[in-house]
Amino acid sequence: MNLKDYLLEAKITDVMYHGRTIRSDKFDYSYVGMKGATDQEGPGFYFSTDKEEAKIYSSGGTIITAQPKFRKTISNKKRKANIKDIIKMITMAPDLEDTLSNWGFGDGRTSKQDAINGFVESIYQYNDNELEMFLSVWYDMYRDFPQDYVKNMTKIGFDAAIKDKHIIVYNPKSFDILDMEKI
Repeated sequence: MNLKDYLLEAKITDVMYHGRTIRSDKFDYSYVGMKGATDQEGPGFYFSTDKEEAKIYSSGGTIITAQPKFRKTISNKKRKANIKDIIKMITMAPDLEDTLSNWGFGDGRTSKQDAINGFVESIYQYNDNELEMFLSVWYDMYRDFPQDYVKNMTKIGFDAAIKDKHIIVYNPKSFDILDMEKI
């Protein structure tokens, strides 16, 4: 399925909505992973195709209406992620060697590459779709570094994740703001 089909399936045809408590059109990485953020589908800037849902998150603040111009996305509809993208995200992790100790690295018997391979094998074995696979990388490698996760997803070419009517944007340059409405 191509990007256009995913956007249509998620009902992202023309616009998406972002609710926020402040009146600002800036999407700054410093807001990613803030205290109190739920980040259920991983860190990023959360949008919805449902304006009423975005209003809930605005707490009487602002609704931003935006038009996506995504190049590449991940989805819970795609069966498996590209292994090269998964490996790139793993090797770019800020605390790589310490985290790889969970796969035996540092015990004197397991090489760094073997530990990475073990982690990749577990990702492919225990996750059903592309979004879950990247969330495993986030949870195991970037949990304490949500801004690095979002920036690195953008570096390897992903602008957003799509799950049903929710869009988690990684690249704040991948959409145009059409309107800001005070609630």
